[in-house]
This record gives sequence, C-alpha cells and structure tokens, in this order.
Amino acid sequence: ARWDRYRAAAGAGLRRADVVVAPTTAMLAQLQRLYGPLPGLALVVPNGSSAPQAPVASLAAKEAFVLAAGRLWDPAKNLAALDAAARGLGHDVLVAGALVDEGGAVATASAVRVLGHLPAHELAAVRRRAAVFAAPARYEPFGLAVLEAARDCCALVLGDIASLREVWAGAATYVDPDDPGALRGALRELLDDPALARAAGARAQRRAARYTVEAMTAAHLALYRRLVPAGVGA
Repeated sequence: ARWDRYRAAAGAGLRRADVVVAPTTAMLAQLQRLYGPLPGLALVVPNGSSAPQAPVASLAAKEAFVLAAGRLWDPAKNLAALDAAARGLGHDVLVAGALVDEGGAVATASAVRVLGHLPAHELAAVRRRAAVFAAPARYEPFGLAVLEAARDCCALVLGDIASLREVWAGAATYVDPDDPGALRGALRELLDDPALARAAGARAQRRAARYTVEAMTAAHLALYRRLVPAGVGA
C-alpha cells in the first residue's frame, strides 16, 4: 500500500507522455504490463558508460575473486543468493554498496566480504582486479554496474532475466536468481579456470563496446530533433 501514490503518479505520467524511453525492450514490456498500453511513441535507448575501458592486456593480472556492487539492501539485487553461494565457494566474494535502505533496514551477510560504499575510483580499482563480476538480480532495467565491470574485462555471472539476456546475449553466464547452488557452480567454474575467465571477460568487454555515452546521447538528440519540428513541448 505504501507504493500506491507512486503507482498512481507513474501511471499518470506515462499516460500523458508523448514519448516513453526505456533502456531495454524488457523494461518497456514491464511498463506495459504494469500500466497498460503506452501512448504515443515508445522506444529503447540503451544506457551507456563513460568509464575508461581497460586494455585487454589487463586480463593477465586478474585475481581469482568475485565482485558485486549495488544496493545490497534491495531484494531485487539478491545479495542473499550471493551470500549463500559464497559458502563453500573457496574464493573470496566482495560486495560494494550500501547495506542500509532509506528506512534504516539493514541487509545482513555472513559469507561475503562487505566493502560498504566506495568512491568511484576505489570501486574501479577493485573491479580491475576481479576476475568475475556477479549480479544474480531478480529485477534489473539495464545494469550500469554490470556494464562498468564488463568494460574492465570481468567475466559476468548474471541472473537469468529478460533484460540482462537482452543486453549481454552470449557474453555472460546466466543462472536462476533463486538457485544459490547454480550460482556457486558458475562462479567456481570461472574462478578455477583462469583461461576460461579471461575468455569470458574478453567477450564481455567486446559486447560492452556498443554501450557508450556517445551512442546514448546521439539517440536522445535524434529523438529531440524528431519531436521539436512536431511542436511537442512548444
């Protein structure tokens, strides 16, 4: 019930919009499922990252540990599955992000190493060392943290959901977000085989090259130019 006001406001905004933009087709489908047919023009503009892309040579310096990053208190990010998968893995699992939500509720974890909130440059330093980046999400419109990890040549182990498959296609390993055993197995396979992890990291980085801030900006500018002659917002 506490989200009723949000639902009403979001629905009203969508119904009055001339254009609805989402970062994935999966997210557009979610909006349609939750709020009904989208009026006007609905299109996908993927997110982009301006984070520097690590040289492929850096793959040789990767270390056998897992990194995750995000709102650790958010059930959609699924810290609980990662914490369960870390038990008996035999490798370190580091998680960066906030453990406390806006209401003061605290997420708990016992098997992963919690780094807390890190400044961007510190997170980037850890990311460049990590062989694997894990995001066993149950819900994710796009996943900027995943994109930044891919740009740094991390092998990706992701929740098997439509949006992440859309973004990463064959450049990631997918697991059922509610199966910690499958997650543990996927992480162990990569961590125990450095050559396999390097190949997976290289595939992820090649896929990440399409998701740039320049491409995102160009798509939005093209949309704005399309709208202005039509008098939208005049």
